[in-house]
Amino acid sequence: NVKIARNRITSIVGNVLTEANQIDIMEVQEFAKAGEFAQSSELIEVLTNGGELTLTENMFLSEPTTLRGNAVIKLNGQSITYIASNEGDKHGVMTRVESGSSLTFEGDGAVNSTGTVAIVNDGAEVHIHGGNYFTEDATLFRSNGGNIYIYDGVFEASEHEGGYHNTLSHSANNSNGGCIEVSG
Repeated sequence: NVKIARNRITSIVGNVLTEANQIDIMEVQEFAKAGEFAQSSELIEVLTNGGELTLTENMFLSEPTTLRGNAVIKLNGQSITYIASNEGDKHGVMTRVESGSSLTFEGDGAVNSTGTVAIVNDGAEVHIHGGNYFTEDATLFRSNGGNIYIYDGVFEASEHEGGYHNTLSHSANNSNGGCIEVSG
């Protein structure tokens, strides 16, 4: 079963095109109104205070988080979907990674967002070891003086106002530098 929300990102992962499949689309009451869905308190906790989380089901967020700690999220073939709740800021930021903190994504799975997945501030780091990352916005990950290390993964940003795309972005306004390093 695939849960969908009206006018929102829905991901179907698997051998959809290479094997005979039937996909039934139905409205589920918890998604009847856009933006109303169950959020994961475990995911919010890890994206706020740090810790380790292995996904065992798809998880949803509608409110941004600020990470002050070290977080490891093992995607484990599941997905995280962030849909900003504030319609005036639908391209909001899922997680701001603060100084001294780190966010690591590991394994197969997906992170889908209506906005930026993470802004990495001075003295903070993001490590990406696999997964698929998609945003309706122009930027998936932005270095704001912090460091982003990408070892593996698939990244896609869709069209945004003005039609520009910069899937990874480094803010030149920060005197401390920071970097985006892609290897593998």
